[in-house]
Amino acid sequence: MSWGELTLWNAQDAYCDGIVRGYKGGLLFERDYENLTQAPNLEDVRIHLSGTDYGTFSQAEGMLAPSIIRDRAIDTMVKEFNYLRGNAGQTLDAFLDYIQHGYMIDNVILILTGTTTEVMRKILEFEADRRSINITLNASQTELQKDDRQELYPTIGLLYPFGHQTLLDDVRDEGSLMIALDTKLKDYQH
Repeated sequence: MSWGELTLWNAQDAYCDGIVRGYKGGLLFERDYENLTQAPNLEDVRIHLSGTDYGTFSQAEGMLAPSIIRDRAIDTMVKEFNYLRGNAGQTLDAFLDYIQHGYMIDNVILILTGTTTEVMRKILEFEADRRSINITLNASQTELQKDDRQELYPTIGLLYPFGHQTLLDDVRDEGSLMIALDTKLKDYQH
């Protein structure tokens, strides 16, 4: 890129680049999703969101509900999109015009939702499997019967249902748990 092109880029696109970088910095991180999955109620979700860029819309409503969170997130995305579009140079403006069509915005939302869903699925699977292993280890030191232990296992996760059967049949103590995890359950590792 020549000095002239760099100067032209700086004049036309640098501000929008800064805006997008700021928007990216406001996205939730994996640790945020982990905290949200562990929130026992919507008030705890509100408290966690208050420490993020999403805090303002979670505080605006008296009663917080999943639909309010979704609607406010979409409203925020539309406002940010319009602000970016209003400051865009000719090339970026044409691109934003193209993706502004309803089906394209829906596709962007689907991509974001799909990414969120995938992250949440992985977190939930991991937590379910961790819980199954903890239940197995703790139960091995008690007189808890297999049927009772099986009722405690979550019905999701990579270990469900076949790995659970291995945990029930083969694990008697911490040593046999380690052997099962390293051999029969090796394919279920996260």
